Amino acid sequence: MKKWRDTLLAVLFIIGISLPGVLHGVTSLTRSTSDRLGAENRLAAPPPQWTAGGLRAYTEGLNQWMSDHFGLRASLIDLYGSLQDDLGLTFNQEVIEGQDGWLFLNHGGMLEDYQGRAPHDASTLASWVEGLDRLSALSAAKDASFLVMIAPNKQSIYGADYFPPFLQEGAGSRRVDHLLAALETEGIPAIYPAEDLRSARGQHQAYFRTDTHWTGWGAYTAYRAAMSAMQKTGFDLAILPEDRLAMRLERDKLGDLVALLGHGRYTEDRPIWSVMDPGPVRTSKVDRPNSALPIPTRIMVRDPGGPTLLIIGDSFSPFMAEYFAQSFGTVVLFRHEAGVVDLSELEEFQPDVVLFEVVERMLVNRAAMTSPDGPQTD
Repeated sequence: MKKWRDTLLAVLFIIGISLPGVLHGVTSLTRSTSDRLGAENRLAAPPPQWTAGGLRAYTEGLNQWMSDHFGLRASLIDLYGSLQDDLGLTFNQEVIEGQDGWLFLNHGGMLEDYQGRAPHDASTLASWVEGLDRLSALSAAKDASFLVMIAPNKQSIYGADYFPPFLQEGAGSRRVDHLLAALETEGIPAIYPAEDLRSARGQHQAYFRTDTHWTGWGAYTAYRAAMSAMQKTGFDLAILPEDRLAMRLERDKLGDLVALLGHGRYTEDRPIWSVMDPGPVRTSKVDRPNSALPIPTRIMVRDPGGPTLLIIGDSFSPFMAEYFAQSFGTVVLFRHEAGVVDLSELEEFQPDVVLFEVVERMLVNRAAMTSPDGPQTD
């Protein structure tokens, strides 16, 4: 009997130490290099390549690749996050767990800014004003109208509803207040559709519960605010009516904030919005491997003879693009990252309107505008 027990223990031990290696091999074969590692919110390391760095660089790349593709890695991280949650410990201090399953990002002093306690950085503010003034001047040189949109942080819309009771909005000024005042002084048109979104949230959900981004309804609200601002400058285009929108639910989905928490205990039924009868809109992508942010430029064409909108935006802009494509003949969506902008898009396209969109939390970073024939300005 003892012999069988020892044999069984030996077999189980061999299986136990072999399982991660087997799963590592399976994971390596099935995982794409574009897969995102949830808890770290980054891309998985690619297989190592032999480069000019020699053996040392190859070894470092191999170590990172092995670490990111280790068998049971995701399950172990999820277990760790769940244990932390059970013990009342914070797995990731950049996520605020609010009421009724609402999650909020707290990165780069967002909470202090929401409470009006963030320090005022004059040089960072100046970099945004100078950069946007340059972008406005370049747009004018192309005979294009220019508009700035600052997408509100999620807590700016839902913090009063779902923040923990001990975290209250402060009465002090925030970074967005300083920037809006400075842009008004410079005569640069800008909108911050916080009031529109607070009003719209009473009709439909404007932001995802477990994600940093606005929903299609929130994006539609911001789109209407931008179109109204354009109309006031004499650029009169039809606004997509609300009755052209359709909504469906995607069940039990996880947002980007759940990934940061490190466990999957928060899920939501995500409202997904679309345009009914959008017509023949042709979408293409142009790779930008040499850009500051190598994300393909997205081009949507409904009417080649109609006006062109160039959107220079972050991850909030794609939610609005479908709506703008119903008002403009062509929409060009170009991504920037935390205020780092490659102005070569203005050289490649001839827009009638340039919309620069940035989410409120990015104002903590210094803006930097680059062009193919000039130095970086910040």
